[in-house]
Amino acid sequence: MTSMNPPAAVETAKHQRGHLSRERLAIAGLKIARTEGLENLTMKRLAKAVAVTPMAIYRHFEDKSDLIDAVLDRFVQEQDICNHGVPGKDWAGWLERTYSNMYDGLQSMPSVYPYLSSGSRFGAGATDVVTQSLDVMEAAGFSRERAAQAASTLNGFVIGCAIMDNAFYQSLSAKDKALHSNLEPRLQTGLRLIISGLKHELSVQS
Repeated sequence: MTSMNPPAAVETAKHQRGHLSRERLAIAGLKIARTEGLENLTMKRLAKAVAVTPMAIYRHFEDKSDLIDAVLDRFVQEQDICNHGVPGKDWAGWLERTYSNMYDGLQSMPSVYPYLSSGSRFGAGATDVVTQSLDVMEAAGFSRERAAQAASTLNGFVIGCAIMDNAFYQSLSAKDKALHSNLEPRLQTGLRLIISGLKHELSVQS
């Protein structure tokens, strides 16, 4: 016998029987954040997107802050900025490519900028990026402490560039936006100056 339940009702029933997961909801939440802005992601909005009641969302997240944390972590994981093909033994090239990818990722979703002052919100995904950066620099000959300082400098520079470039770009007229569509040369210049300084430091230690 053909079911008389409409597709939406069937999908809702599936979710309510436990087909939801924190990861699946984070993916759905990131989709909303990309199209509508992270500031517009709410428990109610997410519930509507996956066709369940808001209470079903609360079974997986304590509150909106917990949901935002999960979505931000998913965002970082999807960027996969360390997966670019440059070998770790080319530590300078690896750093430049990794942090260029970070810039591109941040520019792809400017609504994350208000959350950048709270690194803990980015969870395991961001921690993995930092760990890989430290491992690459330590293998190159830097101490773990110096590698951490260098990673912090690179993070701060890239985040600052992303925020400032976005603000600058948004303030332009349509005509001027066409003239300034590629802001990466300034980023690359800054990254190369920082990395050049690290190369010099390493050569002095040798």
